[in-house]
Amino acid sequence: MVSTQKPTTRYEYFKKARGHEANGELEDALRAYDTAIEISDTYAHAYFYKSRLLFRMEKYGECIGCAEKARQLEPTWSNYITEMIEDAKKRL
Repeated sequence: MVSTQKPTTRYEYFKKARGHEANGELEDALRAYDTAIEISDTYAHAYFYKSRLLFRMEKYGECIGCAEKARQLEPTWSNYITEMIEDAKKRL
């Protein structure tokens, strides 16, 4: 049974974003990632997956800023994030 309650936590919005993304509802996914980040501006997973979505949407400038924030919050992800940033810079 699918819950009809509105998400309230950063994780619930993150899950909602992932679902929207999987269904091809990219703008809805973007809004849900934004809400997760508004709830917790240190939520590295939301920044990381939002940056991947922005890359997919060909919003490369926004992707770079979001990816840099994820890398700042989670330095151990640096290799993968740096690669995405470099790919996005090539497409600007």
